[in-house]
This record gives sequence, structure tokens and C-alpha cells, in this order.
Amino acid sequence: KSQSHTISGGFGNFEGFNVCMHHHTKKVIYHYGYGTDLNLYGQGFYHSVFAGIGRPLLKEWVHTSNTMSLHGKILIWNLENKSNIFSAVAFSPQLQYTRKISTLYSVSVYLGYVYSSVFRYKRKSYEEIGWPREWLSNFGFSIHYGLSCK
Repeated sequence: KSQSHTISGGFGNFEGFNVCMHHHTKKVIYHYGYGTDLNLYGQGFYHSVFAGIGRPLLKEWVHTSNTMSLHGKILIWNLENKSNIFSAVAFSPQLQYTRKISTLYSVSVYLGYVYSSVFRYKRKSYEEIGWPREWLSNFGFSIHYGLSCK
């Protein structure tokens, strides 16, 4: 099979609760999605859109149930709380391990770093003072479901 598609749902500290579409070819994995934290941390409403590209690292793992891949991801995120509004563009290189658990399902975990650059800032009040960090770790997990496309 030279191409396949999967949809995933998961949680990442930068993507929040997210859904993602993946397009797999023999050598490259493309993905794009949307995430939100649902104000889980009480820091305000956070959401992001992201797109990325990945490449398997070990050729002998390409056709097995295990895949180790290197990904580059671009995120555009927005955080709005009672004091501030921040919008930023971010880049995240990350290492991802995926394990197939059945013919339709697989699970993956990833770890990397995120560099963010704020392009919009608005102060709503002077109750709190803060600024997002430029460099933060990025980690998460997801469950993938294979789609049949003809």
C-alpha cells in the first residue's frame, strides 16, 4: 500500500485536546489539525491550528508495526484570558514513536521543543503581568484510526 490516511485524537501540552488528519506516503507523513485546552488549566481559552511533515527515521521499520519518525510542525496559537490576548506562530521539531495495535488502530507518543514568536498582543487589564516563553517542551500522545480511501 503506497498511501494511506488516518485521523487521530489526542492530547499534547501545546496542542491541547486535538484532532488531526494524516496522509502517509512511502517516505513522508503530512498532518494538520486543530487543538484546544478547553480552559483546563484555568489560564484562559487556548486554541491552535497546526500542520506538519514527518519522515520515518529507520527504513527497516517502515513496514512493521513500529515507526520512529522525525517531524516538523508549524502552529498558530491564541491564548485569551481576563488580562491578555496573545497570538503567536510557533515551530516544533519533534520525535514521534508510533505502534500499530490492530489493522485499524495505532497509538503514538511524541516529544520535542516549541519556539514561539508572538505577533499579536493586547492587554485587557492590569491585574496580571506575564509573557509567553519563547522555548517550551512539547509532548503528547494520540490514537490513530485508519481510513479507507479509494
